[in-house]
Amino acid sequence: VYVEASWKEKGPLGPVGETRWVESLRASGRSGVEAIVAHADLSLGRDVRPVLRAHLDASPRVRGIRDMLAWHASRDVMDFNEQPGRSASPSWRAGFECLSEFGLSFDAFCYDTQLGEIAALAGAYPEQPIMLCHMGGPVGIGGPYGEVGKTPRDRANALARWRDLLSRVASHSNVQLKLSGLAMPICGFGFGERQVPPSTQEVVDAFAPLLEFAIETFGVARCSFASNFPVEKASLTYAQMFDVFETIAATRPATERRALFRDNAARFYRIDA
Repeated sequence: VYVEASWKEKGPLGPVGETRWVESLRASGRSGVEAIVAHADLSLGRDVRPVLRAHLDASPRVRGIRDMLAWHASRDVMDFNEQPGRSASPSWRAGFECLSEFGLSFDAFCYDTQLGEIAALAGAYPEQPIMLCHMGGPVGIGGPYGEVGKTPRDRANALARWRDLLSRVASHSNVQLKLSGLAMPICGFGFGERQVPPSTQEVVDAFAPLLEFAIETFGVARCSFASNFPVEKASLTYAQMFDVFETIAATRPATERRALFRDNAARFYRIDA
């Protein structure tokens, strides 16, 4: 599954260039992409419909849209959105409503402080499939990132908030969760800052409590292991990330492992077996 990566072509139809590019890679045999999550500016409201149509015309593999909502009050944390609460604006929601017309899912990327917005969005549109990316973006949960998570008390509060808000999101059955993103520098584990890379077991010990809570909260059937490469490359190799997931899932039945590594994502993004 290819997920949009902030393609810089200008204009409302600019993001369609990314879809064409991904499709060209597949046609040339340089990519095994079976599904595409494209970008569209949902704040265009009903005017986003031509963009959605153009994506689908560019590739039969377009399955969903990501319009990043990530915004943080700390200036140490990169924003992917110019304002908080964007998902509640009438124009954005008008664009969001168009997704169902085209049979498209929504990939939601936000920070942990915004998870209440995702719960509200999921509750307002219970028939719209939503994939929550990167464990809900828990900034500073594993250690300091700038001014966020500087003290043990800060991190304990962040963990409690994340657990509470993630549970609220999970209460909406139309939301699924990507088990990914914890190796992003913003999560604060600091693996990329070390001179000696962490062992796989160190990463397992750090990530397992969060991943296990997420799986327990959403249920195995609504969780999918995923990478966030190349962003997580700052902390781990792709092979090591896979080893971490494999180690954490090792004690689960084969049916659950297959669901977490393949079947759930294939079903959500409508990839044929």
